[in-house]
Amino acid sequence: MKVFLVSLAVCVSAVTISFGQSVKKNIQLSKGQQFEQKSETTLTMSQEMMGQKIDVKTKTTNTNLIEIKDVSDNGYSVASTLKRVQMNMSNMGQEMTFDSDKPADMNGELAEGFKDQIGKTSVVVVDKNGIVKEVQNPDTKDAEEMNAIAEQVGKSLSFLSNFPAAGVNSGASWTDSASLAGGKTVSTYTLQSVHGNNAVVNIISSGDMNREMERQGMTMKMKLKNNVTGNYTVDLLTGIISSSSINTKSNGTMEMMGQSIPLSMETIVITTLVKK
Repeated sequence: MKVFLVSLAVCVSAVTISFGQSVKKNIQLSKGQQFEQKSETTLTMSQEMMGQKIDVKTKTTNTNLIEIKDVSDNGYSVASTLKRVQMNMSNMGQEMTFDSDKPADMNGELAEGFKDQIGKTSVVVVDKNGIVKEVQNPDTKDAEEMNAIAEQVGKSLSFLSNFPAAGVNSGASWTDSASLAGGKTVSTYTLQSVHGNNAVVNIISSGDMNREMERQGMTMKMKLKNNVTGNYTVDLLTGIISSSSINTKSNGTMEMMGQSIPLSMETIVITTLVKK
């Protein structure tokens, strides 16, 4: 299963608290800082093929090492290295497991989707507002991954708080939109609360995806409508999102081998970031 490195996710945005629990961006990162990022993704998918309903459940845990490589007057250079992938999959009564730390698993069939990613480092260059200016990943050859990387440019990184530049008061909301995966997503963020040096932001998004993918020599076209709810907690002293929980419900079709297959999915992604 493809690991979407929309899990390269480094972001740098700090915020300061002002009177009335208002916060705004204020980046505070240092060269040499390292963080361990763990993302646990649980995917439940139901699809119908030839009158038969097929349920697939996959749980994947990715561990990334994030390092602030350089700091300048213009922004930051941040490296992300995928260190480990663990996966459990249940498909039509069959149970499959994978752990990239086990040599035997790295020689197995499931390793084919991960061999080109484990140990690879991507470098993201962001400006002082935390907006991606460049993604450096010379080892990437996969066309789908290259598209995902290109889509990051011009946007805030996923573990960077995205408060408006003018600041926001507790209870207030702001919106953002992005063209991703062949579709468009519109998101509404609400600053739910501020407690000491931490703030909690709620997220509601809706959008669509229309993307062509290659899997084991086969071309698949996915058309999905997505609805997202979730929240993140941000450290106001550094601007780094220390944890997040995102739930995405999707419905649509997958076109493959001349067939249009109805499918529905629920994806839950829980991410934590800890300073090393």
